[in-house]
Amino acid sequence: MSFVHASDYHAALARLREAEARIAILESLANRMALATPRGGGWEKSYRALQEEARRALREARADRTARAAATASEAGAAIPG
Repeated sequence: MSFVHASDYHAALARLREAEARIAILESLANRMALATPRGGGWEKSYRALQEEARRALREARADRTARAAATASEAGAAIPG
């Protein structure tokens, strides 16, 4: 039997929840793309809206990764005895 430090468990759980949230956003976007039926020449407006939503999701994912990397680096720096 192996034990996991509580802080490691909570960090992994937080990453899992973040990943689940990103998956939900991407599934929602994919669902709208799959079911979209632009009316009377409105395909370009629909496409642009979906494109902007995808860009927003990618920006948020990048920001999450950057924040997580900074937090990990900060924690690693704090763990090093000085």
